[in-house]
Amino acid sequence: MILQLEDFVRRCKIDCLSLAPALLAANCRLNQDAQFLDDLLMKVLNALGRIDEEDTSADDDTTTFPSIDARTGHAVFQHLCTHAAGCLKHCGHLLARTRDLQAAGCVPPPATLQIDREIQATNKAIVTQLTQISVWAARLSSARCSVGAGSDKVLSLCINLYTHLTTAVKRCHTARLEPLLKVSCKKLSSCIDNTISYVESSVQPSPSRVLRDTKLIPRLVLRAEQYQHALHEHAHKHKLNWSHYLSLGTARDFRIKAPALQEALARDADDSRENNDEGRCLELEEPGINDAETTLPTPEASDEENDDHARKKRRVS
Repeated sequence: MILQLEDFVRRCKIDCLSLAPALLAANCRLNQDAQFLDDLLMKVLNALGRIDEEDTSADDDTTTFPSIDARTGHAVFQHLCTHAAGCLKHCGHLLARTRDLQAAGCVPPPATLQIDREIQATNKAIVTQLTQISVWAARLSSARCSVGAGSDKVLSLCINLYTHLTTAVKRCHTARLEPLLKVSCKKLSSCIDNTISYVESSVQPSPSRVLRDTKLIPRLVLRAEQYQHALHEHAHKHKLNWSHYLSLGTARDFRIKAPALQEALARDADDSRENNDEGRCLELEEPGINDAETTLPTPEASDEENDDHARKKRRVS
């Protein structure tokens, strides 16, 4: 029945996208939501466009999900963010289960072996789900969503994701974190940086809108820095080299904006050129010391020299 409804949503030309959240939830219970969600994501990205690309309409496939376009894509985008946030809640329950199992380690040996096996299975499930959600979050954050409702959804999802990633680094086994680090470090960080720049550049100049639409950005930056700090501490504690996974930090309070920098440099160049032209004109107007019109004043004789000359004349006479 679920497969039939999924095929109906894929091929139907009328607006039946209200069935998407129920289908995603039903497939999630059966652990079969990955393929359906990936197909929806690709269609939404082609309909809304990507932040790092100018035009993505050439790759649009009209045979699957024909009811998704630039108008209905925003609603589906919010459904996908809500579904990913629900999957994160399940990861939170698994992390709490791991904490409780680790606290119950002081039991007789037979029970200890069973607890260790359950902890290993839970950690494996946590890393698998967080890796999948990190991929979804990276794709969702690369879409040209509506600033306001859509951007708040994806920013809240990334905040919760970084919170769960920080907790997983502190509790999960080191050997199982390698696949998660490949996705959740540089790849996710670059997509989120582009999203933050997109939101800041697309927000309306009204002060109230700026505060409302960008209020989640400082929290997101803080959670990302806490995740990077937790990775540094874990790598230093276990003597691991994770430098190739970690991304360089961004000083957002002092970030250099390329258009503003180019405009300022061009303005300075014009000012310096005007000052040089004015200085050259002044040099041409001022008379030089070697000019033909320049006359040197003749020094006048002093009174003592005149008296000496008169005495010499009287002696001779």
